[in-house]
Amino acid sequence: MEMILQSTTVRSPAKINLFLEVCGRRADSFHELQTVMARTDFCDVLRFTARDDDEIVLSLRQSPSIADRRIIDFPLDENNLIARAARALCSRAGVTRGADIVVQKNIPSEAGLGGGSGNAAVTLRTLNQLWGVHLPDAALHEVAASLGSDINFLLNGCRVGLCTGRGQHVTPLCLRSTLHGVLVLPFLGNSTADVFQCLRPTNSMRSVDSVRAALKGGNRQQIKSATFNRLQQAAIEVNPTIGRTLRILQNINGQAIVTGTGSACYSLTKSHCDSQRIVRYLMSRSIGQVLAFRC
Repeated sequence: MEMILQSTTVRSPAKINLFLEVCGRRADSFHELQTVMARTDFCDVLRFTARDDDEIVLSLRQSPSIADRRIIDFPLDENNLIARAARALCSRAGVTRGADIVVQKNIPSEAGLGGGSGNAAVTLRTLNQLWGVHLPDAALHEVAASLGSDINFLLNGCRVGLCTGRGQHVTPLCLRSTLHGVLVLPFLGNSTADVFQCLRPTNSMRSVDSVRAALKGGNRQQIKSATFNRLQQAAIEVNPTIGRTLRILQNINGQAIVTGTGSACYSLTKSHCDSQRIVRYLMSRSIGQVLAFRC
């Protein structure tokens, strides 16, 4: 198997959760989830260059919009999910390969946007080609499932997907329109473990059917009304600034929601122009980084 010596640059998208219900704890200590994820045009950018040895060398180019404390948990060693994904790919393929990987980090950690998971997904997909390994998609998804819960969706390539299990089982969903929205990244992040620890059990599970029907119909207002996140109250308890952020968004644009375990919050809008108008207003409120996005 010959390695192809070349470089390539890829975008690693953030995701948002349009729907998230927690269906109980699994025997493996993870939670059983039913969630609808959508990939956005808010991205990290990764540059991959194959090496002629077996070293995985990471370097970071941080976006100036991310506060230093939001990137502190981005290690440049084997603890990084990117390096772990590269090593797992080598192990699964039975090869020894190396790469220089430069990460332009725009998506902050502890935001519920799947930044690290997206990085791992594009690492698997890109190095599979760059190294000439050519594992089939099914094998890549098995590797992804061993690394984390959101990676399979971001590896899948679909715009919107229903994810079940602990998130690793992905069913693409139809989306008949472009979704626009405003995303707010508070200055402080959320620990996933802390949010799940604050989650209170409920006897009333929310059905995913309404958001699936809204997506199929393509009505933006119906999609917005159907968004739901069971973890939202727990996320607010962990990080009370989220509550203030949501209230500001709701006062401006109606329904707003936390994505994943937070701390990022978003509100769907009518159009990109509408998003830009809201972003301009929010930039004066000192609630964090604010940006418009599309799905």
